[in-house]
Amino acid sequence: MVSSGSDRLVVQPIPPELHASVWEEVTPFLVDALHNSEDELDVPYCFERCQEGTFDLWITTRGKKLVGFMMTDRILTVKGIWVNVPLASFSKDLEAMNASLGRLEEVAQLAGFKGVKFISKDRRFGHYSERRGYRERYREYVKEF
Repeated sequence: MVSSGSDRLVVQPIPPELHASVWEEVTPFLVDALHNSEDELDVPYCFERCQEGTFDLWITTRGKKLVGFMMTDRILTVKGIWVNVPLASFSKDLEAMNASLGRLEEVAQLAGFKGVKFISKDRRFGHYSERRGYRERYREYVKEF
């Protein structure tokens, strides 16, 4: 958990048995994240993946207000296990986004993971990446039929 000053910015993973209790609040952020991923997934699919433990759900609150969320999964490679962020969305609260991704990096490093990966067309993630030492590895090319 991360907290900041008196406004209590808190970043925390939510256990699967509690997902239903926060899902209604998360859904508007999830819809935004799905839009940014060009709707490759949908809300029911994400809920099911969280319930079965395929995706981990993290929320960020400021006081009692939800200001963002992340869904994470793990990718096994010959280099090691990576934390992948398939979906994330935050309010205009830049501190919340920075604290959330920073906490995720901290947890991943402590757990011995190789690193953190994400793809986003939200430019704030790109700015965060540049400041935090991420490097661009791939560009996605898509041809839809």
